Amino acid sequence: MKTVMFDLPEDKRQWPEWLERQIVGKRLGQLVAELEAFEDTETPATLESVCGDKLPLVLQHGLKRLSIQEIGALLRHPKLLLELQQQTFAACSS
Repeated sequence: MKTVMFDLPEDKRQWPEWLERQIVGKRLGQLVAELEAFEDTETPATLESVCGDKLPLVLQHGLKRLSIQEIGALLRHPKLLLELQQQTFAACSS
């Protein structure tokens, strides 16, 4: 099995597009499991605390609305990626 997190681009400007593909793709569960080894358990986070008032824009227009630091926070709190996936699919079906 190929490790998904090693596909993360070195160029952080490419992170939003890459992460969007993971969120709508078949390997998000694997990515979350891999990132959990590096999870920031010291600082609790919610999707709202990471995205703030940008969350509706993210759901409508994608992760490019977030800063690199905010995307990094999603990667440090990988379970939020699953929540983001759920909210994205719910927004698309509305």
